[in-house]
Amino acid sequence: MSDKYLVFGATGAIGSSLAAQLKESSHDVHLIARNEDEVKVIAEELGCSFSVTDVLEEGFIEKVKTDTSEFNIKGVAYCVGSIDLKPLKRVTENDLNACMKL
Repeated sequence: MSDKYLVFGATGAIGSSLAAQLKESSHDVHLIARNEDEVKVIAEELGCSFSVTDVLEEGFIEKVKTDTSEFNIKGVAYCVGSIDLKPLKRVTENDLNACMKL
């Protein structure tokens, strides 16, 4: 059974860059992202396997467990995130809760 690194948020700047660096260092990588079209392109470029799921959806971890059951997980990079740029005066409790959930 092979060992792979999981990269959540693999279509973002940080996640895709990290995945490329891991591959350049001869590591096996499994990409995880919510946009199938985007992750598929990156996976093909890097020669990686991938999963399509959204970390904000209920049960996303079960999908990841199923998709990664054929290999050992060597490490996890959680590169999921967003940036909510607005003045602090306009930040709401819902904004903060959504950031914390992510």
